[in-house]
Amino acid sequence: NEVRFTDPVTQKPKRWTLGELDVVITVDPNSGKPLAPDRAAVVAHGISPDDEIFILSSRSDRWSPDELIDAIWADCGRWHPRVVGIEEAGQQNTIYYFEKRCSKERLFYHIEALKHKNVEKEKRIRTALDSPLRARRLFVQPSAYTLINQIQFFPQLAVHNWDEIDALSHGPQLYRNGQKESDREDAAEAEAKILSMRGLTGYGNSFCRRASL
Repeated sequence: NEVRFTDPVTQKPKRWTLGELDVVITVDPNSGKPLAPDRAAVVAHGISPDDEIFILSSRSDRWSPDELIDAIWADCGRWHPRVVGIEEAGQQNTIYYFEKRCSKERLFYHIEALKHKNVEKEKRIRTALDSPLRARRLFVQPSAYTLINQIQFFPQLAVHNWDEIDALSHGPQLYRNGQKESDREDAAEAEAKILSMRGLTGYGNSFCRRASL
């Protein structure tokens, strides 16, 4: 369970375990109608300790509302995200029904509503992706051909074909750098040390003395 790649700057092989990545999922709902021109999209991102962005999976379809919830739930079970971001515009009930699914399964994910902030879609996508693309920090598997096509031909494609790149562009609202295994081990050791010292530094049982009248 790791990602392996060649660093585009040093040209040396590099790898991260999935546990070292900060994983987020972003969702771009559509109207939920079978004949809708646009599709809903679900993208799983993994951010490394060195701020590299790996697209773990990216898919889109004209799912029904129930099918979209199933798709989000399946990707959550596969990637175990820290947060699931769902775009507020479009199918407004997606957040409600996903929360309902979490309650039914008794398994809860942190959910955040993704907002447009009154920024035009093309500008928002360009702003979000310009920096990682220029710095060559965005890595996409060859099998994600729909997303690759949308990145390569954006913005020439029709707007209703921007579903996966739109979901991708919401990622920076949620990103945090991952944490190296060695750093996590050091943090765990420090926490254990603090806990072991509680007997020396913590307060003991409280008592009260009756005041003299």
